Amino acid sequence: MARLGKKQEFTRNFNFISTLGFISIYMATWEFVLVSLSAGFTNGGYEGLFWTFIGTVLCYSTIVASLAELKSMAPTSGGQYHWVSGFAPEEHQRFLSYAVGWMSSLGWIASVASSVFVCTTMIEAMIEFGEPEFAFPNWQYTLIMIAFLVLTIFFNTWGAPYLPFVETLSLYGHLCGFLVASWWR
Repeated sequence: MARLGKKQEFTRNFNFISTLGFISIYMATWEFVLVSLSAGFTNGGYEGLFWTFIGTVLCYSTIVASLAELKSMAPTSGGQYHWVSGFAPEEHQRFLSYAVGWMSSLGWIASVASSVFVCTTMIEAMIEFGEPEFAFPNWQYTLIMIAFLVLTIFFNTWGAPYLPFVETLSLYGHLCGFLVASWWR
């Protein structure tokens, strides 16, 4: 922050491990792979999955490298909208920064909505596993989604001091789950 001429206002309570936990859980790598590979196996088989993975890693690495370079030049929490504002031509800075900021905000909103939907779907699957004749009406599904959303808001608002600890526990749970899933045959 000092390099940017700004004063540090807040205390930083996330360390490397808790940040790694947040990233690991947010990406949900091995959990998502278990769900998403079925379409790849039916459409391209092992070869299609392999070459798609290689192509994705190579192409996405260029995006990650460019974002890392921008982050090293201007390490702000604003991220992409701040970088667009700083590096775009002066006549386009305001519009491009505004557009990127809104795209980022809409991405986070969609991420929260999809996370709440997935959690509700998992609850429904667990209940239906125990009682196959039970079916959620739409209004119950909506209420469970709202409950998850309210729980998330309360935890992120008043439970923020405990968030690094929870993220660290999540990382260990993520790794243990991966080991159990790898050895389970």
